[in-house]
Amino acid sequence: MTTTGNDSQPSSSTSQPMPVQDKKKTGQSTGSAHLKPFIAIIQTGQPPEPVRRRHGDFPQWFARHLGVPTDRIRVYRAFAGEKPPPPAGAEFQAMAGVIVTGSPDMITDHPEWSAAVEKWLRTVLAGNTPVLGVCYGHQLLAQAAGGRVDWNPRGRQIGQVAFKHTDAACHDPLFSPLLAGQSDGLSFYATHLQAVQELPGSGQKLGESALDANHAFRLGHCAWGVQFHPEFTAEITQSFIECRADDIAAEGLCPVSLKAAVTAHAEAHGERLLRQFAKLCFAPRSTAGSDETALKQP
Repeated sequence: MTTTGNDSQPSSSTSQPMPVQDKKKTGQSTGSAHLKPFIAIIQTGQPPEPVRRRHGDFPQWFARHLGVPTDRIRVYRAFAGEKPPPPAGAEFQAMAGVIVTGSPDMITDHPEWSAAVEKWLRTVLAGNTPVLGVCYGHQLLAQAAGGRVDWNPRGRQIGQVAFKHTDAACHDPLFSPLLAGQSDGLSFYATHLQAVQELPGSGQKLGESALDANHAFRLGHCAWGVQFHPEFTAEITQSFIECRADDIAAEGLCPVSLKAAVTAHAEAHGERLLRQFAKLCFAPRSTAGSDETALKQP
């Protein structure tokens, strides 16, 4: 599908992508009992080829903004058939956190690999491992917990978007540090055609945008879904707009105006959010509790 229901992007436009630890090349046996805690990036697709040639791939973008050593990140290319860590294995036990990326695929197309990731996510949600679903990952997380995803009746959302937070976000462990002392509000980058139409019954809404009523939510204690892309940079966002310019214009929007509206503020907010997520991932879990409530249906 040529449209972008759920895409993503990186940092400065001419820099080379930073290396990300490949799970097969870590120098450690996946059955080892001495694995270092790591963040598992479940990659659900790749950005459009013109964007990828210029900026690199999703895992590198996340790695730049997470601010953790690359040997603490492992990538599982689910869209290409790679399986995430099996629940009974040492890798699963060593996961400090999980990020599920964006994708050009659509949730409503029900890709076979996506169903397998959705089932795996339910197992993760039953524990206390922090999870961050981004764009497609946000939608998949909602669906895994009983929510509903479909085409956004308000149309495409792309570019820099203002984030209107709920009162619950002010007390949320991921969002509250970003909101503290923030008088101008938050903004992020987004590009999507589908959206979460109904939150899971256990979901706590954390924010919305002009075109998306459920732009961010939390499940249980430590699982979050965000429709926006905290891993994007201004340059990447503008590249996405350029790549989709014909479709954007055909839908009655102005790609030139959308590009001009992109500022570095949203990049800083996204980076802060990912840094906070990494901090939560590597924090002691003694008080986190189980997220079994995240799986309760409406």
